[in-house]
Formats: sequence, structure tokens, C-alpha cells
Amino acid sequence: TISALSNELAVTKKQLKLTQQQLKQGRLEGADFTKQLDDKFDEETENTLWSFDVETALTDFLIVSDLSNNAQLNYITCKQTICKFELLADKNNEQGHAQWRELNDKLVTMPWWQQFKMTASSSTDERIEFTVSTKE
Repeated sequence: TISALSNELAVTKKQLKLTQQQLKQGRLEGADFTKQLDDKFDEETENTLWSFDVETALTDFLIVSDLSNNAQLNYITCKQTICKFELLADKNNEQGHAQWRELNDKLVTMPWWQQFKMTASSSTDERIEFTVSTKE
């Protein structure tokens, strides 16, 4: 329906704006951006309820997106405003970084992902680690 498409377009525009802001901020702060998130993460206390909620959403996402055979959640820890988690590729993975691009492209369209205002990630062919924050 038109209403559903309009809502989807609004979410996509919001994500694009956030991504543009993150790219701009990333250029200004460089590697310091990730260090700032890591430092703040270390200072915050753990929020096990939020960790469970994000873990459940992430696990459901992997299943619904047909990615659960290619990637598994290795760990997740959520503090008050920041979560860190790592996904590991299946041992038979031959896609390498392409798999992580596909996963990221699908992840940013999820409604529950919209709570995160800043994201940072690092990856190899075997793993990807995310640090995400609900604050800018």
C-alpha cells in the first residue's frame, strides 16, 4: 500500500541521513570515534535486559534474513547506551567481506536497528564486530 511504502521511504531517508552524518563525523574524528565509543562503553554499567532484547532481535534477524547458516552471534554485551557484538562467519564461508556488506545492508533496514544513532564496525573475512550507540 502507499502508506506502507511511504513509511518505508521515511525510514530509509532517516537511515540515509544518519549514515551521512556518521560519514561526516567519521571523516572529522577518524579512528578517534571508535576510541570514544570504546571508552564510554568501558565506563557504563551493564544492562542485561537490553542485552537480551538486542540479542533476541539480532538472532531473529539472522533467521528471517536467511543469514543464520552463514553467520552466528559470538557475543553481545549492552551497557546503558552502547552495545558491542560480534558475528562469526560459517567455516565454509566463501563470500568474505561481501557477506558482511549484505548483512549490514539488511541490518540497517530493521525497525529495531533505528534505536542506534551511531555505529562502528570492523571486519575480516571470518568476523565482524559492531559497536553501536543510542546517543550521538
